[in-house]
Amino acid sequence: MRSAIILLECVQQVSFWNAFSKYLSGMRSASIFLECIQQVSFLNAFSKYLFGMRSASIFLECIQQLSFLNAFSKYLFGMRSASIFLECIQQLSFLNAFSKNLFGMRSATSIFLECIQQLSFLNAFSKYLFGMCSASILLECIQQVSFLNAFRKYLFGMRSASIFLECIQQVFFLNAFSNYLS
Repeated sequence: MRSAIILLECVQQVSFWNAFSKYLSGMRSASIFLECIQQVSFLNAFSKYLFGMRSASIFLECIQQLSFLNAFSKYLFGMRSASIFLECIQQLSFLNAFSKNLFGMRSATSIFLECIQQLSFLNAFSKYLFGMCSASILLECIQQVSFLNAFRKYLFGMRSASIFLECIQQVFFLNAFSNYLS
C-alpha cells in the first residue's frame, strides 16, 4: 500500500516515539509528555483530513487541537497564570462557534454573533482577572453579554423595534450604572 497514508503512519510513529523516548529518558517532564499527545492528536486529525473525510471541519479540528495544546502548554510551563488558561478556553470556544458557522448549524449570522459574543466577553473577563480587577470591568462583561443577547433577539425571531429599544436601554442603564460605581 504505497500511499500517502502509509508514509503518514511512518511519520506519526517516529515523531511519537521520539517524543516518548525523551519523556522516558533524560527529560521526564510533563512538557515532553504533552508533546507526545500534541503530535499524535494533530497527526490523527490531519490523517482524517487527508483520507476518508476530506472536509474543512477536519482541517479545523487540526488547528483547534494545536492552538489549544499550544496555549495549554504555555499554562503548564513557563507562564503558569490564569490568563494563559483563559487563552485556552477562548481559543476553544471561538473555534467551536466558528466550526458551527462553517458547517450547517443554524444561520451564519447567529453563529457569527456567537463568536463575537464569546470573544468580547472573554476579553473583558480577562481584563477583570488581570491588571484591571475593578467592578467597572466586571460590569463591562455584563454589558457586552446583555447587549449581544438583546441584539440577537432583535436579529432572530423577534425582529421588532421594542427589542432594538431593549438593546439601547440596557446600554444606557449600564453606562449610567458604571458612572455611579466608578
